[in-house]
Amino acid sequence: MSARKVRVDLFYDIISPYAWINFEAWLRYSKKWPVDLHLRPFYLPGIFQKTGNIPPISIPEKNDYLNKDLQRLNEYWGTELVWHKDFRAQTLARSSIYAQRFLAAVQLYEPDKLIPASRAFWKRGWVEKESVYEEGDVRKISHDLKLKCEKRILGSLKSDEVKNLIIDNTNEALATKAFGTPWQVLTMEDGKKEAFFGCDRMHLVAQTLKQPYYGPLKELAKEI
Repeated sequence: MSARKVRVDLFYDIISPYAWINFEAWLRYSKKWPVDLHLRPFYLPGIFQKTGNIPPISIPEKNDYLNKDLQRLNEYWGTELVWHKDFRAQTLARSSIYAQRFLAAVQLYEPDKLIPASRAFWKRGWVEKESVYEEGDVRKISHDLKLKCEKRILGSLKSDEVKNLIIDNTNEALATKAFGTPWQVLTMEDGKKEAFFGCDRMHLVAQTLKQPYYGPLKELAKEI
């Protein structure tokens, strides 16, 4: 009899490049570890508002370090994020709410597209260095994804159902003491929850799960 899988709730906001790295890491490791991965788009500014936390980019002195950090992470994970110098001004002045609502709507109406939809926002924002914050940006991404339920998804972005899903995901993360993204919550076989913050905790997750840590698993990138 196979062991019961550990549930993993991955709470993320596409405004964070670190969330993309962690997203890809979990997609790879979900093929190796006995886990049941649940993708949970939430609203990062809501987390900051409740906790009083501030985004790292709000501190100008961190800019150079974050740039170098992403280069190192790209090399390790095989990702291709590009730091852009106006990111600080853009993210502090804009909101990811339309993007996150879109992902919530995809989760509701066309869940098999949630992975490519999430990647599309990150790629547009962190590879192509284009805006992902406006309704027009969301519509462009939606069109490119060729969604079967595109009309329904776009028409639901201001609906209570979609708004409430984002609120529920955010509140559930807050209930586990979330303060940023990526935020990962493991529900162990005994019901105990173990939370991890950041894209550089996979070796500690492995330790908690009593599973091997396989490194970046770049060979799986093209299979997911």
